[in-house]
Amino acid sequence: SPIQNSGEILAELSQLGARAVAETLELIVGAVEPIPQSAEGASRARKISREDAHIDWMQSAISIERQIRAFTPQPGAWSSWRENQIQISKARVVEDAPTLNSGELSVRQGSIVVGCGSESALEILEVTPAGKKLMTSQSWANGARLGIGEKFV
Repeated sequence: SPIQNSGEILAELSQLGARAVAETLELIVGAVEPIPQSAEGASRARKISREDAHIDWMQSAISIERQIRAFTPQPGAWSSWRENQIQISKARVVEDAPTLNSGELSVRQGSIVVGCGSESALEILEVTPAGKKLMTSQSWANGARLGIGEKFV
């Protein structure tokens, strides 16, 4: 589904993969002649680094929301706030986006909204501040005491 993160998709694929292995073994037992796969055109993807998961708030809200889902749970999409890292685990695109600079935080009707590129915005739903456990963005904002003009970088 379009709101699943990579951890949820991995769990679903592990079930599908097990079925595919069982079907393949049945074909092998049935004496089907295997066809070797060509290595032509094949390439290896480089390992994803922690820096790849750093959020660039100049990107559109849609791109950032997809990045958050792709890097959740590992290595975890993150940003910096008050010189500490904060992992962002869940967010959604705000349709009626307020005018905010990229990375600028705003508390709006109890929600945390962050300005993104292309004059878009994300509502942050779940975060893990440095040294803390996963929490809702509202719980984080209550303890963080956000000031006007604060930004994620």
